[in-house]
Amino acid sequence: MIFYCGIGIACAAVVQSFMTVVFCPAQGITTGCGTIFSYHCGGGNYSKIRQVFLGVFLLCGAYIGLLQAAVQVFPQMFTGLFLRDSGLNQQASASIRMYTLVLLGVAVQYALVDGLTAMGKVRYAFPLSVFGNLYVWPAFFAAEGAGSFVRILCGKHL
Repeated sequence: MIFYCGIGIACAAVVQSFMTVVFCPAQGITTGCGTIFSYHCGGGNYSKIRQVFLGVFLLCGAYIGLLQAAVQVFPQMFTGLFLRDSGLNQQASASIRMYTLVLLGVAVQYALVDGLTAMGKVRYAFPLSVFGNLYVWPAFFAAEGAGSFVRILCGKHL
C-alpha cells in the first residue's frame, strides 16, 4: 500500500507543480489588467472594456492553449522536469494529460472573474467563479479515464 500511495502522491505532486506553472502567469495576465478594466469602467468606456476583455482572453487563452497542446503531445517532457524514474514519469504523464484537458476553460473564467472584480462587479464575479469550479471539475471527473486518475491519486492503481 505504501508503494501505491507513494506513486499516487508523486503523480499528484507533479500535476500540482505543473499547474502552478500554468496558473501563476495566467493569473498574472488577468490580474495585471485589472487597472485597465477599472480605468475604463470608471470612465464609462464600455467599448474599451470589451476590447480589453478580448485581449486578455486571447493572451491568456493562447498561453494556456499552447501549454495544453504541448502537454497532450509531449507529456513526458513536462513530467521529466520533476521526475527521473522512467516508470513514474510514464504514470505521471498519463495523469498530467488527463488533468490538463479542462485548462482552456480556465482562460475564460480568469478573464471574466478578474475583469468583473476589477470593475467592482463582485456580485457577478463570485457566482462565475463558483460556477466554473462546479462546472469544470465534474466535467473532468465524468471524462473517460478520469476514474483511473482518481485511483492513481488514491494509490489503488498502477
